[in-house]
Amino acid sequence: MTVLKGVDSWQEPTAAQIATAKANGISVWAGYFKIGNDGIYHGWTDATFRLVQAGGLHTLAFCSTRADPAALKARAAALGIVIVADVESSVNGGDGPTVDPWLAASGAHLYGGGPRGDGTIPRHLPHGHTAYMVADYEQRPGWGTASWPIGDPKPNAPVAWQYAGGGSHPWGNTDLAIYDEAFVTPGSAGADMTPAQAAQLAALYEIFFSPYEAGGAPWSNAEVLRRMLAALGAPYSPSSALPFVPTPVAPGTGLTAEQAAALAAIPGLVATVDAIAAKVGKDLA
Repeated sequence: MTVLKGVDSWQEPTAAQIATAKANGISVWAGYFKIGNDGIYHGWTDATFRLVQAGGLHTLAFCSTRADPAALKARAAALGIVIVADVESSVNGGDGPTVDPWLAASGAHLYGGGPRGDGTIPRHLPHGHTAYMVADYEQRPGWGTASWPIGDPKPNAPVAWQYAGGGSHPWGNTDLAIYDEAFVTPGSAGADMTPAQAAQLAALYEIFFSPYEAGGAPWSNAEVLRRMLAALGAPYSPSSALPFVPTPVAPGTGLTAEQAAALAAIPGLVATVDAIAAKVGKDLA
């Protein structure tokens, strides 16, 4: 899965700063929405978000769950960006029972502390939000290169990892993060998909490509098949209707005719594979 280097700041960047960031490999510069006394220190103007976009970078807006979700959703849609609810005590008092319905109403992603922080993200992993961003400044495996701390429980959704707080850089004082491209792309999970379908797609994409991106060896065909069926909620048994035998249908497929037929019969699989193929084509273009 494509990952992007990103920064965020409450200070609104100039065109020169944006150009410097881009020249240094930065692909995302995130800002903030603010409505009244909602706990956000400073909100960017629409002009600044558009300046970032004009400079060739992705952008998004962190926001507070104390602000009107409908208003934030409408503003984000007008700008063509995603919003991320900043759930920490300094902004909105921290996590609580109002967060889930607010996220549902706004369509926002969730930002919060990880298992070595305030625990917001671990608490919300079972809730099926659209995307998750963890704040974790400890130098865990994957620090500075991966979009999620390697070894931590990870959701079947686009993710991001803010791995360093404010610091001085050639482009200015910013936080640092690594984003899945899908995290910063509005509707990338598929506007025509249910959350469950989007989660299946994310899980299958990880199955096919994570071993390669980590620099390791690909899984065996049997392991890929087992993981695919688990992601799709289908049972797996080596002696069931999907037996794994070494005789492939055609060179390179690794599947028998019976396996191929059984996989084709799983509802939605063809559309899911087509979506993966489209994503892969975009990544390789």
